[in-house]
Amino acid sequence: MFASSPRAGLPPPNRALTRIHYEHQSSDEMKPEYYFSRAQRGRHFAGTDAAFHIPVFLEQDVQAFLMEKAASKGVPLDRLVNEILKGDIESFRKLAEVA
Repeated sequence: MFASSPRAGLPPPNRALTRIHYEHQSSDEMKPEYYFSRAQRGRHFAGTDAAFHIPVFLEQDVQAFLMEKAASKGVPLDRLVNEILKGDIESFRKLAEVA
């Protein structure tokens, strides 16, 4: 090994033990180094009625156009996008009634 490597001066890793450790550790098992003395049950549980917001990634030209329109109207981008989408939803529903 080179003197500048992170393991310089250390014995080589025991590949057999590493392999055995990973072979016997299933996805359901916890690693032995977890420390729960200060854990709080349910601390990060959002609840069954939690609303999750889906990130939507716009193409660059679409985002630039919408940001310009939102700025000219003086509204946040998310509000403008929601108004546009609600209008489209209403149009789809009207078309579905006709069909």
